[in-house]
Amino acid sequence: MKYLNCAIVYCMFLKKLTETAESTESSPEIRALNKELLTTIQKESQEEVKIADEEAQRPAKSDSFTDAPSSSGHEEPPAKSLISELEDSKTLFDPEQKVNFGSFALLEKIGAGAFGSIFRVEHKATHEVFAMKAISKKYLFKTKQLKYAMTECQILKMMDHPFIIKMHYAFQTPKYLYFILDYCGGGDLSMHLNNKQLFKEEEARFYVAELVLAIEYLHAKNIVYRDLKPDNLLIGIVAAAKYRVGNDGHLKVSDFGLAKQMYSQQTPQSLSFCGSPAYLSPEMLLKKGAGKGVDIYGIGTILYEFLIGLPPYYDEDPKTMFTNITMAKLKIPGYVSPKARSVLKVPR
Repeated sequence: MKYLNCAIVYCMFLKKLTETAESTESSPEIRALNKELLTTIQKESQEEVKIADEEAQRPAKSDSFTDAPSSSGHEEPPAKSLISELEDSKTLFDPEQKVNFGSFALLEKIGAGAFGSIFRVEHKATHEVFAMKAISKKYLFKTKQLKYAMTECQILKMMDHPFIIKMHYAFQTPKYLYFILDYCGGGDLSMHLNNKQLFKEEEARFYVAELVLAIEYLHAKNIVYRDLKPDNLLIGIVAAAKYRVGNDGHLKVSDFGLAKQMYSQQTPQSLSFCGSPAYLSPEMLLKKGAGKGVDIYGIGTILYEFLIGLPPYYDEDPKTMFTNITMAKLKIPGYVSPKARSVLKVPR
């Protein structure tokens, strides 16, 4: 009912705005101002229709998954209900920042997922280039993923680290949540790994060192990432001179949709079963919870894939792969150096 009332009020506002813009009784300045406002609203609506059309044509697919939280009885203390938090735009961005959907020009679509789409955008006033993540509210409600989107927003607002994606703005429209993030034009490490097949140890050491620093920062804030994989590690490059982009070729951890902030009363067993199949830890598969150790294991899987070309214990059959993760002995090729081997091989 609340959404219906909002829709009715919005329609009445548009009708009144149109009448004022066309009325001869209004001053020329008022008519011009209302026409400009009406044009802006219509343009923004058309841009959102484009996004919605692309979303409708895209199959719902995601490599990561999560189930309902385990019944440990521990819940994080919410300040207000998630529905109220979604409806109150002040929870999404600093009210002093006069930024909304109309503040950005869409340049190109650079990614998509079950949640929505990601676009490269330009801030109209500053000409800075960002990545805009558009998350469909309809999808969030339909899949009961709302709390994960709100958690991602809250965690991103806390982030201030050179190797973690930065959220510059966040706002919403009736259909979408929008996160304005660092634009990383270098793609993700999964793409680079597919092109190279393997990384040299020097390259792997460079990226894993930055990843360790990023995870150390998260753990210091009692945040567990829970979904480490090359697809979520972005690389920045310096774009064309006409764009103001602050990337310098370093790693940035992105996509905090499955991240979790742990509270003092929570144990690892109170966290959800989630992640990407090939990168699940033994603790997760054995339902021992997803504490900080899960991220440490994730760093090891990424280093292994950098050096060997596949995740450890990988098999095309998921059941066999899960058995391997929990029981099999780790196989390390002979060409891997003793130092790298000592990092990878940890006694069970």
